[in-house]
Amino acid sequence: MNAPDPSTDSTGSPLTNLLGIKPIHRGQGTSEVALTVDDRLLRNCPILHGGVTAALLDTALGMAADTMAPPQRLTVTTQLNINFVRPAVSGDRLLATASVSHVGRQSIVAAGEVHAENDRLIATATATFLFAGNDNRATTAQETS
Repeated sequence: MNAPDPSTDSTGSPLTNLLGIKPIHRGQGTSEVALTVDDRLLRNCPILHGGVTAALLDTALGMAADTMAPPQRLTVTTQLNINFVRPAVSGDRLLATASVSHVGRQSIVAAGEVHAENDRLIATATATFLFAGNDNRATTAQETS
């Protein structure tokens, strides 16, 4: 597997750590990540900024895709389509779930949803990921420590 250990409270990405996105589950072709909406993530409406929802979905979809990637290969997002259904507001705890629907020789397709705790659908998404380069994150981390 190519992604960080979901038993930690970090996805390993500086952006997702900054946003407060936390891994909940990571299985073969599936993942779940969570985010509690706070005021710093809101637009001026005040509703959750769509870019935060996109980052939440891209993280969940990418984690699911990573579990199906060939050994030592990275996955990179090449297409992300989001349908915003309803807004999230400060205090909402969001859960993004993702599952892989197709694995090809060069790409992976995944689908996901974001729900608020009361099972209110916030957004849906599909994404395509390409396999790219070698995964040298572990080597790079060892070299910099």
